[in-house]
Amino acid sequence: MVAGCAGWQSGQRRICAACIFHRSLIKGLTGQIQGPPFFLGHKYPRALAYPYLWPMILVTGGTGLAGSHLLLELTSQGKRPRALLRKGSSTDFVKHVFRAYAGDPGRQFAMIEWVEGDVLDIFSLEDAMEGVKQVYHNAALVSFDRSKKDQMYRINIDGTANVVNAALEKGVGKICHLSSIATLGSAGKDSISDESTAWVTSRRNSHYAISKYNGEREIWRGTAEGLDAVVILPSVILGLADLNNGSMQIFKTILKGLPFYTSGMVGYVDARDIAKAQVFLMESGLRNERYIVSAENLPYREVLGMVADGFGKKRPCIRVNRTLALLAVYFFRTRSFFSGKPPIFTRETARTALKSYQYSSEKFNAISGMEYHRISDTIAGICKLYLENDFFRK
Repeated sequence: MVAGCAGWQSGQRRICAACIFHRSLIKGLTGQIQGPPFFLGHKYPRALAYPYLWPMILVTGGTGLAGSHLLLELTSQGKRPRALLRKGSSTDFVKHVFRAYAGDPGRQFAMIEWVEGDVLDIFSLEDAMEGVKQVYHNAALVSFDRSKKDQMYRINIDGTANVVNAALEKGVGKICHLSSIATLGSAGKDSISDESTAWVTSRRNSHYAISKYNGEREIWRGTAEGLDAVVILPSVILGLADLNNGSMQIFKTILKGLPFYTSGMVGYVDARDIAKAQVFLMESGLRNERYIVSAENLPYREVLGMVADGFGKKRPCIRVNRTLALLAVYFFRTRSFFSGKPPIFTRETARTALKSYQYSSEKFNAISGMEYHRISDTIAGICKLYLENDFFRK
């Protein structure tokens, strides 16, 4: 500390600008506090050491597909986000996303403050939200494996409730919640769904859809209690991520060789576009609204063909009807039983793959003027990076 800091000596417990500059040069904002009279060799939270530099942003789910690209976007804009990291989780995928896209990967990654916590641990959330005014809630479990149903309900519903409760307790100004198009009802054959397409309770709804729908209801509960929020309903997100999880599993399946395709259709969007949309909505004056963010509605056959082309594999050419899809469900269920690995094709995924869903982003596009990455370019870029980097294919 600079000798004679008036702010500290006056009892305001504030460090002057000279002290901040001095300590940042010496320690690079590490939070390590040393030297008399205040720096006694103990490790204090950075917020205590540098109150004018408190992280104003918290990101949950920062190691996931959407979260890692959000951290990339935030740091690209010069922001220093705080990110929740579950015990035992790795940031390796985030580092590889930064190496692929960031202008200065090392410097930008160092701008993130990782704090240990879990959306199922309310106390860790309250600690993480100390001094935070904006929360991006991206943490979620995406699975169509029935054995993960209970875990998915806890994370996607109870975890969101915890985030809302902690935000209300800590006086967070605004939440941007990453929901899903799965929370919308079906607009019917050849019709296009928008934000007004109402959810319909049905036994045909996937457990993932149910968990995300009820998780979103927790956000609206928070708004009723005084919290400002914006909700994004992304279509299928494509980006650099673990090929063993979520929407990116299809890349691994194609890489191994897949001769089959289904007749359905759905919307797709680049993870980088979702990140830009999140930041745009957070920093806008918009509140308590939901927005579909989707770049293109494409048939599964076309998307699978793009992935196959990107990997230099043969395009799927055998159309799967309802009977073959049901047989595939039982085949993969049996294989899962003996291998101990989750099935890559389930009754829920079969039901979805055989239907066509189209989505409109007109509401969001009208206020943002968003220019989306072309899905063909997104897929080609992802395949190229996967082929060049064995890390993503482990």
